[in-house]
Amino acid sequence: MKQPFVRFGGVLLLATALAACSGMSQAVPAGPAQSQPSQSAVHSEAMHGGVLSVTAADRALARTFVANGRPHITPVRFKNPFAKIQPHTGNFGYPLDMTCQTKKCPVMNASVAYNIYVTPDGKQCATEKCWGNPEEFLKALTGSQLAGVAKQYTGGDATAYTYGGSVAVKYHLNYSNTFYNNDLFTILAAAYKHFKATGLNAQYHIFLPPGIDTCFDQYGECYSPDNLNSFYFCAYHTAA
Repeated sequence: MKQPFVRFGGVLLLATALAACSGMSQAVPAGPAQSQPSQSAVHSEAMHGGVLSVTAADRALARTFVANGRPHITPVRFKNPFAKIQPHTGNFGYPLDMTCQTKKCPVMNASVAYNIYVTPDGKQCATEKCWGNPEEFLKALTGSQLAGVAKQYTGGDATAYTYGGSVAVKYHLNYSNTFYNNDLFTILAAAYKHFKATGLNAQYHIFLPPGIDTCFDQYGECYSPDNLNSFYFCAYHTAA
């Protein structure tokens, strides 16, 4: 039995300079002196799947995930990040190389975006507030001129890129502030079991809590704004 093909893309966002966020507030019945929530707020709340706890089954499923593709390594430079960078060989891809690595590459001509908010305790950063307003951005992207730019590459209509909802996943590191592939895959497995969305049209965005780094397995290349010596990438462009 083949494991589901889950799009593991988008941006791994790390909020290193933000203050801790409060938990989800409880709903308060509206009285005469209180205004009713807006339709957009009601819609956003309905699209949030609550807080999930990682299970042993999630960890087992994560161990079956295989990510295809090569990391694109770009050393941090303050002026021109691509200056004096030579194409890599072997496991790494040249950062400007976006060509197809197989004979026939799949094209995302439509996608549904799902946000995963990683929370260490089930409360802090359980909503989008730790990262600004990513949900509003994704909702506004549908049918926009910005989404229409992709049509020349994918053939997909601007309205084909939509937002499917969000969920928080409770996940805590005991002895480190660094996430590796298995950590990310475990979080992804929990969200996949919640949304049950697979295929190249399912795009999952994993938002890491403040103060967390993430590194490629077996390599020293990380997303680590707190350590510029290992700061080499800011996103995964691959699928699992």
